[in-house]
Amino acid sequence: MFDPSIVRYGLAHLLGSAVRRPLEFFCFVVFFFLFCAGAGLVGCIIRARALAPFKEALPSYFELVPGLPPDGVDQPTAKPGKWAKGKMVVVNVEKRGIDDLHFDLPGDLSASKPDEVGTVVLLRWEERQMLKGPNALLARPEPGMYCMVGKVKVFDWESKSEIASATIYGDPPPGYKIPGPKPKTQVLKYLTDLPHARPAP
Repeated sequence: MFDPSIVRYGLAHLLGSAVRRPLEFFCFVVFFFLFCAGAGLVGCIIRARALAPFKEALPSYFELVPGLPPDGVDQPTAKPGKWAKGKMVVVNVEKRGIDDLHFDLPGDLSASKPDEVGTVVLLRWEERQMLKGPNALLARPEPGMYCMVGKVKVFDWESKSEIASATIYGDPPPGYKIPGPKPKTQVLKYLTDLPHARPAP
């Protein structure tokens, strides 16, 4: 069981060090923030290099029709009509770029360059006001309560035909006017659970 006294002891020790040895404490704080900033910069550079091969191909992904519906309108669920082929690329419709979820795909499904793309996933994240009521007909908007929604449409890149689609709701918000988390885990599971004709190793 978590013991709050451990946190209190740690804070007291940290503050005590700041009082007794202010210069050392200041250096530690500066080093800590420089380390975090450096790690973030390295991460940004690595991500930029991973995205670079898709720069020229991105516009063609957004030409897939029909695209996702506008905000506030659910994407109707469509069961897979055919197998997803090759590797995937997950593109964010709003940001017009590769979505961060793309890098969470398993290695054998995440395309690292356009030549590997066999399946294109259009994704739109949306903040949606929650409804409250005994049933769908009597449900009413709940003020200040918002959840995140992921609208997904999957295409076969070669034929440009739709494979599957869904609207996936995230967990309830933690509090008033604090949106719930994006349903990244749920969307990722939806994509990995699709029937796949996986690429040869």
